[in-house]
Amino acid sequence: MNVPSFRQFSNEIELHLGGVNARDVIREVRFPKGSNFTLEGEVNTQQIIELTVSLTNNVSELNERLREGIGILVQQVEAMGGRIYGGGSLLADSSHVDPARYRTTSLSERVARSFMDVASQQIVVGVSNEREGLEFYNMMRQVGPILFAMFASSPYRFENDSIVSSNG
Repeated sequence: MNVPSFRQFSNEIELHLGGVNARDVIREVRFPKGSNFTLEGEVNTQQIIELTVSLTNNVSELNERLREGIGILVQQVEAMGGRIYGGGSLLADSSHVDPARYRTTSLSERVARSFMDVASQQIVVGVSNEREGLEFYNMMRQVGPILFAMFASSPYRFENDSIVSSNG
């Protein structure tokens, strides 16, 4: 496989909120004009927001813009009396929140509720043509499960040259 020519990068990161409502944050937070940052609601309409950094030219620029966007967001959320944090799961009860209905969450109430306390990050890459995109996708289908296994929480640990259960 040829290495694809990545043309642009974007990042979508979901962040948890405490002490402030997501709708208020979306309404009040302001980014510099022309910054290509957007702030949107998530399935959990009260406790989770999504920051998007759009259309950077390389990974270094994407990382720098993400740092800048999160810095602005944290400063303004704290000025509102709230706090913002990342991580895999919301550290609050979300049972009182009605989920927003999107393509995936409209499948069932159970599906919608299962996304209420989860945050993630997506990196979007732009390739120069469809063939390269399909080749990259097929390669990532093979690598993806390995990456998922490497970063997933596990009840096991490596100790004394063996894998042992963390539960005892």
